[in-house]
Amino acid sequence: MNFSQEAQDSQVNVLTVQITPEDYKEKINKTLKDISKKATMKGFRPGMVPKSLVKKMHGRQVLVDTINELLNDELPKYLRESEMKYIGFPVPIPSDDLTFDLDREEPMVFRYEIAMEPEFAVPFAD
Repeated sequence: MNFSQEAQDSQVNVLTVQITPEDYKEKINKTLKDISKKATMKGFRPGMVPKSLVKKMHGRQVLVDTINELLNDELPKYLRESEMKYIGFPVPIPSDDLTFDLDREEPMVFRYEIAMEPEFAVPFAD
């Protein structure tokens, strides 16, 4: 998972998060395996539903849930560790070219706008 940040203007930065398949493949495979152990489907014994069929039926939802969990865990951690001064929480920037496909081997890119804390000085009169 890669993070990069660029200043859009003096008070707004754009944070880009790039998630590679290596970041989520193992967890998705484990989740699909767990689902196939518990799945019951007509024509198959309980717990013996093929993983490929489970992947076809539940794969996209498992992918979306895993990516969402990854972002919810890693984004706040990155913000804490970077020690940047921001206000509120990052707001996702909508993207039309984002597709959730398990067979996709290219990284997914998510972008967020972050409101930066303004710098100001208050003059004190003596």
